[in-house]
Amino acid sequence: MRLVKHANTMELIEVYESSKYVHLVLPLMEGGDLIKRMMSLKTYNEETAIKAMRSFLDGLDHCHALNIVHRDLKPENLLLHSKSNDWDMKIADFGLSCIYKGRGLTVKCGTPGFIAPEILGDKPYDLKSDVFSAGIILYMLLSGRHPFHAKNRDALLQANLQSIIDFDDSKLWGHISDQAKDLVQKMLAKEPDQRISVREALQHPWMN
Repeated sequence: MRLVKHANTMELIEVYESSKYVHLVLPLMEGGDLIKRMMSLKTYNEETAIKAMRSFLDGLDHCHALNIVHRDLKPENLLLHSKSNDWDMKIADFGLSCIYKGRGLTVKCGTPGFIAPEILGDKPYDLKSDVFSAGIILYMLLSGRHPFHAKNRDALLQANLQSIIDFDDSKLWGHISDQAKDLVQKMLAKEPDQRISVREALQHPWMN
């Protein structure tokens, strides 16, 4: 958190230690987290979703430029500046993040339903694992629901590992543009070498 200095990442302003506690001084984010905003809106229209994803991915691109892998991206860890703005946000909670040093990471971590399949498949992973998590968030913004459905945690992890994404439901995707669906599919590619990077996502036609 001392390394990241971007409008869309949570900054560590100051640290104070007492005999019992370590106090972290952080920006006040009055809008709450993205999951609550998504629940109130049900779905984002594409124009607002583009603004939200640009805010989010700009911050993530800054992290990746520093070789920081977040490893726990989910709507609960995206905090909105204002109650009246649905897209201006900061990436928060760097508790599972680490520095990628060019060798594949192997530690299993993250939140079921948002974890890149290569992590669950015991394969070395890199910065693109964050892109998969970001793709899940975009899927949720546009459709109003999570792509994986399961009755328990084990079943959710299995669905997450398989990562079979359905775009055939006309009720969910009939009103969504082909460009938006194309970006979601490219971010959620199961194989990392077929998945686009954050920088490539920012340059996708739908984002512009």
